[in-house]
Amino acid sequence: MRKYYTRACNFYHGKIAEKLIKSKKALPLNGQKNIAFNNIEIFTRGKRGGKSKIINLKDIYKLGKNEKKIISII
Repeated sequence: MRKYYTRACNFYHGKIAEKLIKSKKALPLNGQKNIAFNNIEIFTRGKRGGKSKIINLKDIYKLGKNEKKIISII
């Protein structure tokens, strides 16, 4: 059975983060407006090892069906 894990990448803080959140180019981290991120790393683990994929928030629509389910949980 495959297991999926996610983590936020490429952080911004301060006024830059607030500006990116307002322009919808980044998401706030834990609801805090002064810390934002715009990349997500998805880890896939199976019986024979694992893979890692870094995805920009703009490219989420290009993902497969299973990966979109994982991100919707976030």
